[in-house]
Amino acid sequence: MKTIVICDRDRNNAACIKKVLGGHMQNAQREIFYYEDRSSLKKDLEKFDSQIDVLFTSVTFDVEADGIQLAQDVMTLYPGCQVIFMEELNKYNSGIYDVDHVFFLKKPLDEERIASAWKKVEQQMRNIEKKFFTISTRAGIYSIPHEKILAFEKDKRKVVVLTSGGKDYSFYGKFEDFMDDLDENFMRCHNSIIVNVSRVEKMEKGNLFLEYGNGYIIIPISRTYLKGMREVFKNMLAV
Repeated sequence: MKTIVICDRDRNNAACIKKVLGGHMQNAQREIFYYEDRSSLKKDLEKFDSQIDVLFTSVTFDVEADGIQLAQDVMTLYPGCQVIFMEELNKYNSGIYDVDHVFFLKKPLDEERIASAWKKVEQQMRNIEKKFFTISTRAGIYSIPHEKILAFEKDKRKVVVLTSGGKDYSFYGKFEDFMDDLDENFMRCHNSIIVNVSRVEKMEKGNLFLEYGNGYIIIPISRTYLKGMREVFKNMLAV
């Protein structure tokens, strides 16, 4: 479910955006909120059940505070939010470049341009999702940043995730189920281990040493992967 917020004093613009998004997403995949002024949005801003995923806002949204300030406020509360600014060219404000945004839509709005903006948003969201590994267990759902993962280790039918903080997570699965979703830092070093090479402190006598909690964890490299791992570690040292 994606949460989308539209801020514009013209309801027709909101209707146009909703129409285009309707062609790209099922109703069950989205929740769209529309606001005509800042005061009504302010009441709800901290009450959303989850992340605000996308914000469409006019640059001249409200006399009390413009859309640029609004976008900054939303991104402070919801850092992963994708911002799309909208405005007439004669009201263009270069201040939009002070805010990380994915698209600028010229008014009057054009459905093709809205569709282009949405494709850019989808790409950005995919890139963000690739930087996290999500685990679903009976205890709950955990989203772990890639940089905090040291390694994945097979344990019979389970996969154990070792993290830099010393906390481990386990779930039922196979490496083949998620290997393609990991970034380029994750490599097989053993039939039962995938290691995050960016977290390797040293390589010695066929073992990899990674900081783990208050000490180190030692991960073995099998003969099959030894040559490739040496090359990778050599290249890392050369950078």
